Amino acid sequence: SVQINGQQDGVVGYDGEVFISNLLKQNKLVVDLLDHGSCQVDFTYNSNQYSTKKLGPYVCH
Repeated sequence: SVQINGQQDGVVGYDGEVFISNLLKQNKLVVDLLDHGSCQVDFTYNSNQYSTKKLGPYVCH
């Protein structure tokens, strides 16, 4: 499962790509890796800077 800013709101796709919505300026993404624990990444999103909706790559720790 995927949480963005404390809310269940995302899907992990093939090759570890994460599909999310409802981004804020400052974001915390937490991914549940099932039997392998979880990881998180913090990132900034500027909706004026990104004309496409693909961000990253980010490394989840």
